[in-house]
Order: sequence, then structure tokens, then C-alpha cells
Amino acid sequence: MLELMDGAVLFAAMAVVLTWLVVGRRASWPKLVYIPIAIVSAFVLPPVFLWLQGIWRSIGVLPEINGTQAFIAIWSGALTLLVFERKGQPRRVPFWMGIGVGILVAIVVPPLLDLSTGRYQPASLRADQNACLSAIARDGTAIQVSNSCEDAVSVGLCLPSERNPTPCRQFEILPPNHTGIFETEGTALASVPANPNGFTLVACRPQHRPSRDLRTTGRGYTGVCLPAE
Repeated sequence: MLELMDGAVLFAAMAVVLTWLVVGRRASWPKLVYIPIAIVSAFVLPPVFLWLQGIWRSIGVLPEINGTQAFIAIWSGALTLLVFERKGQPRRVPFWMGIGVGILVAIVVPPLLDLSTGRYQPASLRADQNACLSAIARDGTAIQVSNSCEDAVSVGLCLPSERNPTPCRQFEILPPNHTGIFETEGTALASVPANPNGFTLVACRPQHRPSRDLRTTGRGYTGVCLPAE
């Protein structure tokens, strides 16, 4: 059976609501129609989004867009298209304007939120590429970390006193198949519930900076990547 990717439920809910707003409300579709739409969207949209992210990222002049920014863009664009619409009247806002407003809001709003709060918000954070890492403990005070991916990664080890918006004090850009030594200062790897306040290993695409943030439950930490300065 196929596995759902991260964010699948959010993509499904978003697809259902947008389908109802743009098409279903006018067509008076039965509610059962939205069940297959949600199921298909949950499996199809997350990988499609990752594919589009890769294309977007390959164009060097464009800023990187993460899932939270895409969510902001879609909802702000949809509101732009719907707020001035009147039933039975011609569309007042063209689709290209809704798309433009969505992209603009997704790019402009996150930095303003960061500035007002003094920390990086989810819309500004980049994914931790920790699948690239393998670590071996060394004498209880350090670990040896290897990069198993085909691209260089910026590897950081955040200690208990370090978190967003501060980058990990210890970080190093590791080329493929290279290793680095990081001091753990006697702490163990953070885990929940046994050791929520230990150290955290983080891997980022250069020039993003490794850091960590509290989990949504408020216990333990999750690795995050701060945007490039």
C-alpha cells in the first residue's frame, strides 16, 4: 500500500476546500464527490509539490518556496479571487491577478513575521536533510558524522542552549562521502520522552544554516534550516 507523505492531509483538505470554492459551490456537487478528490489529492499533490519545488529551485534567481509559503500563497490567491465575486455576476478579478497576489504574499509576509517576532517562522524555515547523515559516537564527548548524499550539506550540531533564531555554533559544510567531528559536551542525542533536551544533528543545503526549534508539542526539538543571510 502506498504511504502518505508529510503534509498529505493538509494538501487533501486544501484541495477539497478550493474545489468547493472555485467549482463545487456553483455546480452544487453532492458531498460524496469530495471524498475521492481528497484521497487522490493526499497521494498526488505532495510529490507534485516536491517536483515543482525542484524546478523552482533550479531557477537561481527565484526565492525558495516551502510548503507553508505555498499554503499562504494558495489561500491568499483564492481569497483575492473570491472576495469580490458576486453570484450570477461576471468574474471581477482575473485569475492571473489572484496568482500574482498569492506569490507576492508568500514572499513578502514571512520576512515581516520574522522581523516582528525576532525568530524565524515556519514559512521561512527550510527542511532538515537529516537522511543524509550517519553518525558514530566517539569516547562519549564527540561524534563522527558522515554525509551519504550526492551533494554537499551544511551539518550542524545544536546543543541544549541553542535554538532558532541562532544557528548551531558547531557547523561544517561536508562534501559527499566526507566526515566531520562534532563535540557533544557530554550530552546525549535529543529524544522524546527519554531525553528531550539533548543535542540535535541538522543537515541543510548550503547556504542555509543549521538550527533547531521546539516541536509543535513543546517537548523536544526538531532540526530546522534557517534561510541564508
